Amino acid sequence: MIESAPEPVEKLKTGMINRLSEIRQEAETRQSQNSPSESKNKKGPYDLVIDVLGIKFTLTTGEDPAYMDEILIQFKNAIENTQGLIGDKNPLITAIVTGFTLCDVFNKYKLQVTEERALEDQELNRITRNLISCIDEALEKVEFYDE
Repeated sequence: MIESAPEPVEKLKTGMINRLSEIRQEAETRQSQNSPSESKNKKGPYDLVIDVLGIKFTLTTGEDPAYMDEILIQFKNAIENTQGLIGDKNPLITAIVTGFTLCDVFNKYKLQVTEERALEDQELNRITRNLISCIDEALEKVEFYDE
């Protein structure tokens, strides 16, 4: 079961990484389409009913209900993917493998973002040094007159 699942788990990770990228793009699109005055964020007490793996409970949150519903759908999809890939219907094992996989995907995404920011910082530093060098060269050519 779990011991023989390295390839399916990798497929699950890849699928989740792809889905995270899609979600990020969708969020950026929504954010660019809504000006701050048009924001539909309805923060306040919201009771989200979570019914997964044979357990049902209510989570009270201050987040936007539409956002929380989207997160719940994604979580249920992750659980279904895990169950399909590992072939184990034990709720505890499914929850652990799903949580572990989501943490792995999140950390890889965070590392990717950190690396991208480091590259952007290097490029900005290079551009800044070039600008300073150009300014220095231009100042060396300027003749200053004392009055």
